[in-house]
Amino acid sequence: MEVKDLISKKKINGFAEYADKHDIFNIFHDMVQKLLTKQPIDPIEYMIEHLQQPQVPSIILHGITMSNVKVVGKILAGKLNCEHIIVSELIEEAIRTKSSLGIQAESYYNDRNFVPDNIVVSLIFKKIQEQKVAKRGWILQGYPKTREQALLMKRKGIIADSFIVLDIPDEVINKYVADMKYDCRASTPYHLKYNPPPSIINPNNLIDIPVEFLTRINKKMEIYNRNLNSIINCFKSVYRSYYYKDGIYGHEEEVANIIYNNLGQRPIIDNPSCLKIAIAGLPGSGKTFLSEFIAKKYGVIHVSVENVILEEISTNSELGFILKTYVNHYNKAPKDVVLDLIVRRLKKEDCEQNGWILDGYPTTQEEIDGLNRYDIYPNRLIYLNVPKETCISRLVNRRIDIKTGYRHNLMNLPPEIENIVQPSNNNNNNKEQNSISTLRQQECDKEKYVLERIEEMKDLKEILIKAYKYKNRVTNEGIMQDIEVDGIGEGLNPKCPSPSMNRAYDIIKGTLMRPVPFKISS
Repeated sequence: MEVKDLISKKKINGFAEYADKHDIFNIFHDMVQKLLTKQPIDPIEYMIEHLQQPQVPSIILHGITMSNVKVVGKILAGKLNCEHIIVSELIEEAIRTKSSLGIQAESYYNDRNFVPDNIVVSLIFKKIQEQKVAKRGWILQGYPKTREQALLMKRKGIIADSFIVLDIPDEVINKYVADMKYDCRASTPYHLKYNPPPSIINPNNLIDIPVEFLTRINKKMEIYNRNLNSIINCFKSVYRSYYYKDGIYGHEEEVANIIYNNLGQRPIIDNPSCLKIAIAGLPGSGKTFLSEFIAKKYGVIHVSVENVILEEISTNSELGFILKTYVNHYNKAPKDVVLDLIVRRLKKEDCEQNGWILDGYPTTQEEIDGLNRYDIYPNRLIYLNVPKETCISRLVNRRIDIKTGYRHNLMNLPPEIENIVQPSNNNNNNKEQNSISTLRQQECDKEKYVLERIEEMKDLKEILIKAYKYKNRVTNEGIMQDIEVDGIGEGLNPKCPSPSMNRAYDIIKGTLMRPVPFKISS
């Protein structure tokens, strides 16, 4: 018999909750990694100093050649106020200033040969040790290009807290390069739309890209693709990928913003966890849909106001009989009764043993205070950021198929449903059901009630921020995080959600594998 067999699941969950709340596993993971790579003379003193220092970014931004990832890195470094380190420029600077490492690199560089890894890694290490870089943090680009280089960096003590890959198909790069022009005098390529030449250069004097240039690009792409997976394996716990099937040309600022907003995510740590999730957002933001998927994926119990009311009704109790009045308008049920039902459900053994996801509750300070009185605290709160107009459109146009039970949206119907739905004759151009359709609108989804519910929750986000807070690096407190969810449509059926819900579900799955992310201030 093992020790764990003598401890109740509830007790183990308590350990996991404490560790999650105070970020214990992440602190020790980071500390051990730093100790082993830096090997300080006095480990205890180093740990104390390290814990007292503010955390700064240490990011490797990786992307295929000619993808404009360098532009994204520059924008991101500006947002983070950190150093933007481009390895090719670092080598050129060392050669120009005649540093000892620069002198060693010069002959290789001038002959267009690869500069030895030990020289490049030493240049990077020296750069990040500079006082201004150490205080501000850094973004590294152009390195590593192989698994061996990645491992050498780690052995040298160059530790990244994020390894970000911009995933862009080869055919997009090939098309971009094919559309480029070349300045023979300056040996410089230009793209007339995305990277035009200076005004002093006449575009008519530019020529098609030389064969030698194309050969070099193809060689770089081949090396990149051959080594990518092995490099990723060296950074598994801090790896994040962003896929752009059409490239990022002309959208570099937008891409940088997306990366910036996700930088609060911390490394994946394989540790015990007890999920007690609250999922919030305006009516129509997708809370219930996503809650069902999360409950199925992680085995937690899905609890909502609707669920607890229906459960009580199913018991045929006196209270259940009274609650039948609110079946179409759960938000109008007595608040004290709802609180009691929610608390009773969360205190049941299955919730205590498996964890839970609380869907759409609490929504007011009174409800938050009520949960607090019963010592019920979520350990993470996911807020779905959806424009009000999108929520209204989702709900007002939402229909239930009475034969299958599937949800559909009149603005995004599957073909087999659309052919039995006729356009209405009114002026709003929305599609309405005709008499042969099996789609029905729920009472609570009628526009009058939707607008009423949206208005009731106009201050929801501010209430939740005040009560639960975003996590910050100073106090390490806060459990709230935002997920962007946009788009119309309920999906064809529960097995095939809409693209926007798919994206949200993927993001949430990623966040639940990690500690609560820090909020990056703009």
